[in-house]
Amino acid sequence: MNTGFWNEESKNEVLYSKIMRDVQAILIQQNEIYMNEINRLQREIKQLRKDGIAKAGNSSQSPLKCESGVLGIHKSPSPTWPYTQVVSFRSPFREIPALTYGLYLLDSWHRTNLRVNAIVTDITNSGFNVRLQTWADTTLYGASISWMACGG
Repeated sequence: MNTGFWNEESKNEVLYSKIMRDVQAILIQQNEIYMNEINRLQREIKQLRKDGIAKAGNSSQSPLKCESGVLGIHKSPSPTWPYTQVVSFRSPFREIPALTYGLYLLDSWHRTNLRVNAIVTDITNSGFNVRLQTWADTTLYGASISWMACGG
């Protein structure tokens, strides 16, 4: 038996493993960028509050506040998709806040393509809706997002 001989399936598995490592490295890098930006914004808000800019003396302006969190699902066997969740803020914002979000966790079966959407809808001053979905033959064991809402 010639151990130096690879069949086409072995080559594809090696290529697939390399691609998945590359995708995972990109996701980790993007998550780090998102988390650094969230931390930077939180520090900036803290400094604004400290400087008194966010706490205006007149009643026409309200203090700036932010809320953040992580949500999603992760289990085996693979859960039923799509996954939806309603998020309620701890206390309502005076106006609709700015909302940012990004993928935080992805766990899929290695023999199918990874396809996932994270969709935020119906943003109000009291909360928002999230829908995580996949399509085609993707087997997804878990998906989560991290989010941050800021406003007056």
